[in-house]
Amino acid sequence: MVESATVGEPSFMQDGFAVSVQNLRSRSEQTTLTKTIETRTVAVQVSHLAPLDAPGDQGIEGDLGEIADDLLASFLGDFDLGGVIRNIEPAGIEVDWGYLTVKQASYRIVTLTIPMTVDDSATFVQ
Repeated sequence: MVESATVGEPSFMQDGFAVSVQNLRSRSEQTTLTKTIETRTVAVQVSHLAPLDAPGDQGIEGDLGEIADDLLASFLGDFDLGGVIRNIEPAGIEVDWGYLTVKQASYRIVTLTIPMTVDDSATFVQ
């Protein structure tokens, strides 16, 4: 169902369902003599990049909701976060629905804001 996925700000607009993952913020939670523990928050934006008045757009809400639910289930399930990511912080997840207007065309979007705990994100100079 998703036609394109990007890490970072999308560089072009493409019709259909798209997902982009963007860093929002980082916050140090704890430091020790050798490492840091941070909370990093990413935004996963799911977009339907076809004008809302396009033919056949009646199912957009349900389709966006299904994609968002599938992504959340993946992040909170057996999804391998890899590397230094300790875990997702489920209590901090936010889901925001909205609209995006580009060149006088409106698009429906849903943004998942997902905080995660990151270990050893910085090394102190000795």
